[in-house]
Amino acid sequence: MTPGVPDSTLEVALSFRASEAVSGAELPAVVTLRNNMPKGGLIVDSPQDDCPFEFTFEPENQPPFRVSRMTYLLRTRPQPPLPREHEAAPLPGGSTLEYPLDLAGFLVAPLEPGTYRVSATYPLRGATYRSPAVTLRVVAPRVQFLELARDGNGFHLGAAMIRAGNNGSADLLHRESEGGKPALGYFRSREVLRQPTSLAISTDAEGTSEARWLGWTEDGKAGFARVWGTSTLQSFAVPSPGANARLLSPGWSFEDGSALFLAAAPSGFTLIALDVRTNPKLKTYPASAGLREPAAARAGLFRNPDGQIRILVVWPDGRRLICSILDPHGEATPPRVLIEAPQPFVAVDIESVAEAGAPVIDAVSAAGREGHLVRIRGGEANQTAVLPPVPDHAASPLRWTVCAGAATAVAIQAGETQIFAWHSGAAAWQNLNSPAEAAVSHLRLVHLSGVWAVWADSSKGIQLRQIAP
Repeated sequence: MTPGVPDSTLEVALSFRASEAVSGAELPAVVTLRNNMPKGGLIVDSPQDDCPFEFTFEPENQPPFRVSRMTYLLRTRPQPPLPREHEAAPLPGGSTLEYPLDLAGFLVAPLEPGTYRVSATYPLRGATYRSPAVTLRVVAPRVQFLELARDGNGFHLGAAMIRAGNNGSADLLHRESEGGKPALGYFRSREVLRQPTSLAISTDAEGTSEARWLGWTEDGKAGFARVWGTSTLQSFAVPSPGANARLLSPGWSFEDGSALFLAAAPSGFTLIALDVRTNPKLKTYPASAGLREPAAARAGLFRNPDGQIRILVVWPDGRRLICSILDPHGEATPPRVLIEAPQPFVAVDIESVAEAGAPVIDAVSAAGREGHLVRIRGGEANQTAVLPPVPDHAASPLRWTVCAGAATAVAIQAGETQIFAWHSGAAAWQNLNSPAEAAVSHLRLVHLSGVWAVWADSSKGIQLRQIAP
């Protein structure tokens, strides 16, 4: 081996777990170093140390780009990492070392769908050794369900997605944002499902929980998994919470590892209590008013003056907005009409965890392209506003969504391809995806460090856009 000159002494190989990857999701790979000398050893970086490789991506018809752990840290951290000693490992003649890694952890932005040639390089004794390039195909996920959760400080975003997999299966994936930046992070696979009918993710009800609960329904039952990092810590299967029941998202997780999830069905609500030490417990609350679309219900957790947990549930019924308060250890208050509007309610949201008093409720009533917004806060007069006219070029039908929180925000999916958003203080609707070329779905709004819109684009994958400070 001549210093500074690569030769056949060291061989670098790159392989991916699969030749096809999902945009925005994990990208597991293995780099292998082989010492081709029959005798004589080499000293290389240890597989237990930080990833020492640089990766070159060559997309079709676009310039190549390089990624590594160091470039990721330099681009995403306020200060460069401090230099430190690296752990070394021997590589005897004729032997190999494998370095399992996830390349998604080095990407500042998800790979766009397309075909790439990818290679790895490794520096040794002043020379750079490069692997043969391998082909990687990246596809947009075919999203079936998408749910979001905001945690207490407003800088952390959790997301769960179910995408259509191969051979009729469905994959449940989970994502946590990184470094206080909602756009950083990637989805990890958690479960393989068959025919899921709903999805939910927990939010941190106390500002102290690191693990996340995921929930889903399929085959007449509900499943739950408590996850953290790359691990699934616990999982539970729960008997059917009711015919045609759908989990409402988000649920709520607590410091002791427990969680609460609420399922809605035409017959009423079922509260599911999960505990890492005991079996799940179910409590039902029959409904007696207007629960014709269970998936349209929303729920927020608060504490009464005695510090006891209560859950405020609200759901639209034509021009009426109905609510009930659930006691996890008692009964539910009779459903009552919160407000009646001149137009049907088309979207409703509620604070997932109230900071003080009862959760804030935001709701939109609309007919055609005219919409009205109402904010309901316990102990205060309702606040109402007329929304700006929906742009004339917006396609039909209009699918509305609203986000309750410190600021007021509304979004619309118009037709199959257009997305518009509005927030308090704005004079008009903002077009989020012009030019609109691909089908979009699963439009969501979430309060983080500002208001963010999240949706699935059939050609690009999951998209995130901040729409208000």
